[in-house]
Amino acid sequence: SGRCNGFSGADLASLVREACVAALKSNLAAATAVDNERERARLAGGEAAEAAAALPPPPAPEVTLQHFDEAFKRVQPSVSVSDQRRYDELRRKLRRERGSLAPEKGSGGDGTEG
Repeated sequence: SGRCNGFSGADLASLVREACVAALKSNLAAATAVDNERERARLAGGEAAEAAAALPPPPAPEVTLQHFDEAFKRVQPSVSVSDQRRYDELRRKLRRERGSLAPEKGSGGDGTEG
């Protein structure tokens, strides 16, 4: 995505980590609400307590686009445009030179002939 321009590998790892934390916080709020409802029903007793005991557990945390949107607000790219140009030029240079690093034909690749 264009939103990730200028993000290093470490920046992307941080972005994913922040999105996961946001998902866990959302899930914690849902789990707390379910626990509070169960406790209120248990204290009320009777049929309400039985109904509360039958409530399903809160869903497992799920990382969504909304969580990534929150993470993008917290994590900023660390690779400048000029650094990106340098990396691109280095990548092109290494690709051009890669062919000159291939072993010559007829060479065993270990400096010996044949």
